[in-house]
Amino acid sequence: MTIFDRPVLCIDWDERSLRVIEAAFSRAGVRLRKAVHVPLGPGVNVRDPASMGDFLNRTLREHRIRAKQVLIDVPRQDVILNLITLPKGTRDELAAMVHVQIAKELPFSKDQAAIDFAVVPGNGGTSCDVWVAAVRTHVIEYYEQTLEAAGLTAERIGLRSYASQAAVVEGGDVAGRTVLVDIGPSMTEISVIRDARLVYSRAASVTIMPEPAHPEERRPPPEQTIPLADDFLPKQGPLDGLLIEVSRTIQAYRASDAGARIDRIILSGTGGADERVRAAFESRFGSPTRVFEASPAVNWKRIADVSAAPFVAAIGLTYNHLADEMERFDFLHPKEPEAERKERAKRRPLVALTAALFLAAGVVMAIQMFRQEQKKIDAVAEERQQIERQVKEYADLEKKHADLREWMRKNVVWIDKLKLVAEHFVSNEKGYITEMEIKDPGEMVISLASTDMSVGPQLAEQIRQITTSQPASDGKVSTVTEFVTEVGKVRPNVKDPKYRFTDTVTVRVKSLATTKKGRSPR
Repeated sequence: MTIFDRPVLCIDWDERSLRVIEAAFSRAGVRLRKAVHVPLGPGVNVRDPASMGDFLNRTLREHRIRAKQVLIDVPRQDVILNLITLPKGTRDELAAMVHVQIAKELPFSKDQAAIDFAVVPGNGGTSCDVWVAAVRTHVIEYYEQTLEAAGLTAERIGLRSYASQAAVVEGGDVAGRTVLVDIGPSMTEISVIRDARLVYSRAASVTIMPEPAHPEERRPPPEQTIPLADDFLPKQGPLDGLLIEVSRTIQAYRASDAGARIDRIILSGTGGADERVRAAFESRFGSPTRVFEASPAVNWKRIADVSAAPFVAAIGLTYNHLADEMERFDFLHPKEPEAERKERAKRRPLVALTAALFLAAGVVMAIQMFRQEQKKIDAVAEERQQIERQVKEYADLEKKHADLREWMRKNVVWIDKLKLVAEHFVSNEKGYITEMEIKDPGEMVISLASTDMSVGPQLAEQIRQITTSQPASDGKVSTVTEFVTEVGKVRPNVKDPKYRFTDTVTVRVKSLATTKKGRSPR
């Protein structure tokens, strides 16, 4: 947090009522200032951003709430939520892995959704559990348009189940397994929390159906008709349906945690979580059951004289906002790979233009053609990358072959070479070898003692004439000279009066001979 003690609104609503909490964030934590729970007025269309925004604006003015920054959440039924395990990494590394994984599981293109993730805290080892959520773009746009119509600004859009879990954890129920049943007027969110971490979450189309808040919403009695035969059978009540859905949720969770014992059940929401419902849950599941209460640190009675159960998501938004960025959801600013963020930034100026041109029917066809061409370009780019990989592999293989050939070329078997030289050596009467030194690669220096000065050049010439047969590339056998020679400077030999001269003959294997500056091998 870069700004402290600033007021922020945490807002949550459904088809029947609106909940607003005004909170302030500081270095010491969060402080709740005001809580408002009002039913939706007659004529308010919750699905129309303009209508809902106008009602929200009027409610804030009536209660003298002036804060403009808003934290809001998306209901569980509007979100595709998966728990996956990934190797630990940086923010960008996790974002890249999440986007690759979620693209395989979405029933729609990921370009049509806001995708964000939250790392489950407390993971050890080299892997981590990550909750991945995807929300269709039009859902995010609905909340943005509603807040804009109310004159407010969205600071963060979170996930309702995750916010409710944060409220329960801050309330002190962290050990063991907790089932949170958040009952709404049309949907119920059911979450399983284990050791302060959300491990399972779903939404069910079931509710207890409390009495309407306004007389106008009461329906007239149905017309008197002759009932069908099935109408005389016992009917399943709303509470029975809710208990069945919670039981199904617990059984589904136990598929990954066999034999798990439920330590407690917490009821919340605006759907009628009263003493009768609490007793029914406790009787059905045999686990201690209570209605949600705010954390004692909040001092709830100081700001409101109503139950905190309907405010569970709004309260959770405040605590969740203090969590690390990697441990919370924000569909307004989703955690994306760096490449996608840059690409999105470059596309922003074009989005407005595309939206304007999209009104023309011809643009639709142009976009379709562009997509087809883009697929071709992508295919060509992929083929090019494959060819480049093959060229690189071929170059590496060719280098290895060249190294092998060079090694074989330099690998001189001097025993064979000495045999060829010995066959053409001068007679002992004219000279003899006083010293012979073999150097690498492919060089031998012969020191001679001779009777006259022509012995050295004569020996060099005879060695140059040595030839061998080698197979040619066309399959024929060719004759090639084997050596190049170089005669040294003749010097007088004072040690032996018969062999009056000393000389040196340098013999090089022709295939390894290198041209020296100023002279060439003979």
